[in-house]
Parts: sequence; structure tokens; C-alpha cells
Amino acid sequence: MLKHLVLTSALCISLTACAQEADKKLDVTPKPEPTPISAEIGMKGEGWRKISPENLVLMDTKYGQIVIELNPEFAPGHVKRFQDMVKARAYNGQEFYRVIDGFVAQGGINTIDKKWPPIEIEVEQPLGDGTNIQLLGNDDLFAPEVGFQNGFAVGLDREIDKKWLLHCPGALAMARDSDPNTGGTDFYIVLDAQRYLDRNLTVFGRVISGMQYVQKLQRGDKDIASGVIQAPQKGDQIISAKLASELEPNEQPNYEVMHTDTPAFMNKINSKRVQSDPFFFNTPPQVVDVCDMDVPTELVDF
Repeated sequence: MLKHLVLTSALCISLTACAQEADKKLDVTPKPEPTPISAEIGMKGEGWRKISPENLVLMDTKYGQIVIELNPEFAPGHVKRFQDMVKARAYNGQEFYRVIDGFVAQGGINTIDKKWPPIEIEVEQPLGDGTNIQLLGNDDLFAPEVGFQNGFAVGLDREIDKKWLLHCPGALAMARDSDPNTGGTDFYIVLDAQRYLDRNLTVFGRVISGMQYVQKLQRGDKDIASGVIQAPQKGDQIISAKLASELEPNEQPNYEVMHTDTPAFMNKINSKRVQSDPFFFNTPPQVVDVCDMDVPTELVDF
């Protein structure tokens, strides 16, 4: 186990990555090409898509199960690394060792392991035609435009032809040091929106169920060792993490997500944007924050 380091920057949020400064050799394995998220129609109908079992992570804690959808379209290398570590059971028995209220819950192997060298950061992908991105429809403080693609909150810039995933609550991202290419093992889940981190750390998934269990995790003191939980206290354990694809077909949970490039989801955005209830004697402005939009997700029985 590494000696805990006192970190001076909010961006330096991985003890593993900080230690890896001494060994900058990147994983030279060819990075997989971005692959679109499966558009398989869900059992709920054409307005819903089934999450592919290989992109569905089931992470058990003493509070309950955290369910994560990975996004290989935006961060294929990070998704592949996370899948490989999950299948190797590298996270089983490890801890959420740095949890800061209103910031992030960080966990991982918390040590140097040459089996898992750092990987190249992946913060943007080409925008392309952007036809399946549902734009939010009002200004954003952090990006020229924002919206949703396949249920994930995204930012985009047409001038540079780029899109990226956002640090909204529930986002799963890879921790790193000040060098962009020092992450690869330890991850964090965003507890409250941290949009200033967008395009600076790799977001590669999101929690689709069990966020209430993430919020129960043992906290550290943000003013001591940058929030790393100090002995004799210990961070809550990751009892196990596995991919749904590792289960027998009849045991795989069937999670489905509402398509976000549809009039039905745009209606949900507009219903949150326009607050016309008589309760409001001072009418709120007709704007909505991209991180305040919940994308409907359901566990569907076969």
C-alpha cells in the first residue's frame, strides 16, 4: 500500500497516479476503436434501448448494488481497461478510500501494479453529424452546446468538431495526476456536478442505479490528505464487481434506457424548463441545467 500523499490540487485525485509519476511508461497496447452503444430495442418498446451486458457493471457494497453503464463510444481504451480489471477481480475487496462530500467517491487498487500501467487520456471524440444528440435548448456555462446522446450528458463544440461526456452526478471517470496520461486503475464517481473537470479527466460511464448507496459511503475530511480516509477508519469496501455478461443469460439483469433523441424525452426537458405551477408567484426563468435532467432507466423483467 502506498503512503498517502498530501495533494495540493483538486485535479491530482489519484494516489496511484501520483506514484506512477516515477514511471511514465504508457500501456502501448493498441487502443480499441470507439464503438457505438448498442441500439437494441428494449422490451419496453421502440422508445427504449437495452444496455449491452458487456457494458453493464454490477458493483456490490454493504449498502447495496451500484449498477454502472460503460460508454465505449467516448472512451474505448478506458472502458476496455475497466472491463479487464473487473474480469480480473482487481477491484474485489478494495475500498472507496477517498470520498469527499459534494465532490467525488474514489476507489480502486490504491497501489502501483505493473500489470495495469497508465493509459492515454480520452476526453473528446469527433462530433460527426451529431444527429442523435438531443440538444438541451438553452445556454450552458461550460460548453457551447450541451445535450444527451444515448442517455449520457454530453457537451459539444461544432467549431472544433468535438463532443465529450460531462461531470454530472453519477458520472464514472478515471483519476489521474497532473500529467494527463497518468490514470488507468483508480476511478471516481461524481457526487455532485463538477463541470469544471469536463475535458480534463476521462469520463467513461455513469451510475444508472444505486446512487443512493454511493451517497452512503464513508467520508474523508477534505482538509486532511485531500480527503483520503485516515486510519483507524477505513473506506467502505467494494465487495465485488462483475460484468453482467459474465453471468448466465437467464441471470443477467435487463436494464433499459429511454432514448434521448426523441420527442418524448424533449417533452421531459421542456416540462422541467417551464415551471407553470401556481405555486410559483415569481415565475422561474425557463432554463434547465443539463445535470438536473434524469434519464429514465428501468430494470425490466423478462
